Amino acid sequence: MRRNVQGTYQLSQALDDFAAELPLRAVDENGQVKKQADGIDQKINDVYLRGEFPAAGKARSPRPGNTPLELHQNRLSDFSLAIDRLQQAFEAISAVIGDDGRPVVETQGADPSSASAWRETLDKIDEELIVWSRTFKRLHGAAQDVVVAHDADGHDEGISPEHEDHYLDSDESLQSN
Repeated sequence: MRRNVQGTYQLSQALDDFAAELPLRAVDENGQVKKQADGIDQKINDVYLRGEFPAAGKARSPRPGNTPLELHQNRLSDFSLAIDRLQQAFEAISAVIGDDGRPVVETQGADPSSASAWRETLDKIDEELIVWSRTFKRLHGAAQDVVVAHDADGHDEGISPEHEDHYLDSDESLQSN
């Protein structure tokens, strides 16, 4: 919840409602209390919170409206679900065991031209995700919990915030170590 603007507003509203001994109410992306169709304040519960503020990288509940922001959120949810499906498909490849008891992908591999095309697509997506993250951070001033740096072999490493200064230069771009 603390990682996005609406979540911060929601936490603030929950604290205010609790202090006033009121039922906890839901808020929108602008911090305004949400209303149900009948005009009554929308209350929050565990199911609502899990749908509205999923774990990082997980899909958010779809929005019923068609405003640009709602469509954007819905497409991000679609993307999150696609990433989950991609991860599952990737793991399923390694789960195919051959007659010798080893994963078939370890003995047969994958066509290099296909693998190259897949890697190219993933690289393009990775580059855009970096831009999107920086845009969000610049707009909302949100701090990241983990910074991704690349080791000498080009592998990603999760770096805790207290060690991120070692990996960031004055332009806040990642350096290899």
